[in-house]
Amino acid sequence: MALIKPTNDTGSASTNQISSIVSTSTATGKTIFGLNSHKEKGTWILDSGAKDHVVSSLNLFQSYEKINPITINLPNGMKTKATHKGVIQTYDKIILKDVLFILDFCYNLISISKLVAHNHLCLTFNNTVCSIQDMTTNKKIGSVNSHASLYIFSDSNNIQQHLNNSANIHQICKVRCNNLWHNRLGHMFDRRLDILKQKYHCIDSRFDKCNACHSAKQKRLPFPSSTAYALHPFDVIHVDIWGPCSVVSLHSHKYFLTIIDDHTRYTWVHLMKTKSETRQHLIHFIAYVKNQFKTTIKVIRSDNGSEFNMHDYYKTEGIFHQTSCNETPQQNGIAERKHQHLLNVTRALIFYCNISIQFWTYALNYATLLINIMPTPFLQDSSPYDRLYKKDFDISRLKVFGCLCYVSTLQANRKKLDPRAKPSLFFGIHPTTKGYITYDLDKHDIKISRNVIFYETDFPDKNSTIADNLHVPLPLNNNQIVL
Repeated sequence: MALIKPTNDTGSASTNQISSIVSTSTATGKTIFGLNSHKEKGTWILDSGAKDHVVSSLNLFQSYEKINPITINLPNGMKTKATHKGVIQTYDKIILKDVLFILDFCYNLISISKLVAHNHLCLTFNNTVCSIQDMTTNKKIGSVNSHASLYIFSDSNNIQQHLNNSANIHQICKVRCNNLWHNRLGHMFDRRLDILKQKYHCIDSRFDKCNACHSAKQKRLPFPSSTAYALHPFDVIHVDIWGPCSVVSLHSHKYFLTIIDDHTRYTWVHLMKTKSETRQHLIHFIAYVKNQFKTTIKVIRSDNGSEFNMHDYYKTEGIFHQTSCNETPQQNGIAERKHQHLLNVTRALIFYCNISIQFWTYALNYATLLINIMPTPFLQDSSPYDRLYKKDFDISRLKVFGCLCYVSTLQANRKKLDPRAKPSLFFGIHPTTKGYITYDLDKHDIKISRNVIFYETDFPDKNSTIADNLHVPLPLNNNQIVL
């Protein structure tokens, strides 16, 4: 019988040899090559010594692909080349994989070792017949008769019936592409095609590039998670603008500028009525860092917003300005994720106490404070406040945002029978004054006071928002503050 094997010991696949072990009448292989009665394209010879399946007609393939030509030495001294390999289905449950196509070869050989390995079959031989049994069901699925010392069977009808549809494709295309099953299954992803291949062995999951898939499905490349961060505070800061908000705040703010220190992840928020205020806020922040922390900002990272284009100023201060690519906010991911975190906490504060959305700036400032004192896994469960100021925050100052409180009235202009306290709402902690920010429910204005009694489980008119009775805010006086 025929055997395909390398002719050298180096494992090279560039040259193979078909040697003969055909019959006792010859050792040269001439007998098998003279059996003209077995040249039909549906005739197969079981070969116990063959390393690979071999066919001489492309029409037998269910799918195939071109390969680098492999030189084959024939027993008659001639040489030929295998140019394709693919998948063939004979009986319904017999799949032949990696079948080599040799145009000049006269016969179709089935490698018994590959047949058994790929199809979970059991072959039983006697002097007249070979029985093929499915090891999964223990059912006999076919037999091969012995003829002239060869086990030969003809499966032309089964093969042709199975390949009718494929034959039509061949008549049109002549050469079948690797993308056949990919195209048949609606341009399925390769991983899902591999899963189907485990159930349907006839599927060839290998395919080349597909222009239709690129046009229809291509997404942006994933962004790797950054593992690098600044070694010292203010070596790198991230800046970004959020807005405009659909609801203008009590004091006409629509935007806010976010600044994050890369090393400590401490966050500053600056409220703005227009984006044009960005430049002034950045200049003030750079001066604030110099004076309060005795250091300088080395790198500012932002998107390509024109508000951050201050190249002459950056050069004067020795600051390197890094920007993201156009329409690529992921490269400024720290600021983008910080916005998401800030807004999540802000919404929670507003929804819980059911205040008007006009007060979103006060909720935002309080959310910023809470986030700065929260432990974070990025800092090994330390907080940004601890890292920046090297001390713990006094959490006894925290109260439930929006809760009812009573603020002592000032003695000036207070008569003996006037109320000593006014009902108010808690709106935060003042950053530079030892006092609480409150909203007077009677006068509808903002006050700062340290003389406050809190009722943290009470929320005035929680079933209806304060906005129902909210008047136009009074002009700010010296006792009011804009955040």
